[in-house]
Amino acid sequence: MILLELFVYFAIISMLAFGGGNAVISLLERISVEQMRWVAPQDFAAAIGFAYITPGPILITSAFIGYRAAGFAGAVTATIGVFLIPWSLSVLAAFQVRRYIQHPWLQGFGLGAAPAVIGLLGITAFALGRYAIANWFYAVIAGAALALALFTKVSPILILIGGTLLGAVVGPILTG
Repeated sequence: MILLELFVYFAIISMLAFGGGNAVISLLERISVEQMRWVAPQDFAAAIGFAYITPGPILITSAFIGYRAAGFAGAVTATIGVFLIPWSLSVLAAFQVRRYIQHPWLQGFGLGAAPAVIGLLGITAFALGRYAIANWFYAVIAGAALALALFTKVSPILILIGGTLLGAVVGPILTG
């Protein structure tokens, strides 16, 4: 039963990921942490953080959540669920999009979807922040990462590695 639930929920999540996986982080968190309780809040935040070192980070998180919920079979099932429908739709749509690329409705769809994604990213940042910023030290890491990303050309990968290393070295001292 859990494998079917994983497949269905991740298939639904993938259909709602307009603009990329970041748009559905809050939905993914609500389903996997609050509703189904497949992972703990701290595990979810860690999974999202670690996933950012891979291409397609949010959708890759499905394998982690599936694994935590039902082992290797859960990881495979969640991954198939999250990729099968978008892949199928992409193949089917690719033949038609070229004909309608200049259609006002399609252009309007894109213009309307973009602000919706921005709003969802805001709630995503808030949802992750509730779990990831446990004390002043982690708030400093978050602020430094934001400042580096906004005002420098430091690679996001280096920012993530720096935050990870700081958390690994100083975090146990603060919580121990």
